[in-house]
Amino acid sequence: MAQLQGRKRFVFFPPSELSKIYKKNEDKSEVYADLRNPDLEVFPEFHTAKAIECILEEGDVVYIPSKWPHYVECLTPSVSLTSNFANVANFKHVLVPYTRWLERRRMTMALVHKMKEAFAAAAASGGAAT
Repeated sequence: MAQLQGRKRFVFFPPSELSKIYKKNEDKSEVYADLRNPDLEVFPEFHTAKAIECILEEGDVVYIPSKWPHYVECLTPSVSLTSNFANVANFKHVLVPYTRWLERRRMTMALVHKMKEAFAAAAASGGAAT
């Protein structure tokens, strides 16, 4: 990620620390610890989690490793540029959701296009769109 303007605080957790900051509930919902106010009943080992922290300034670039949970906080109004990289190790976590998002977007845009056509036809005939 490249920081183009402003400042951001990053806190990275190695995958080995995941159990101290993340829980998956029986209903499959996911919960991450709130770094500013952790629920120690849910995350009793939170304070033992080893983290790497850095502040990104304008012009800085940081690499976010795959499967490393991280927390980002804007310290000032910010503009950043980010990109996801897909490889064999993270393919199903990057490209599969992105492909699903693209398909939903394509379907939504097709629906919007049909609605515009229906409203234009109704306006041309002086009637209401159905």
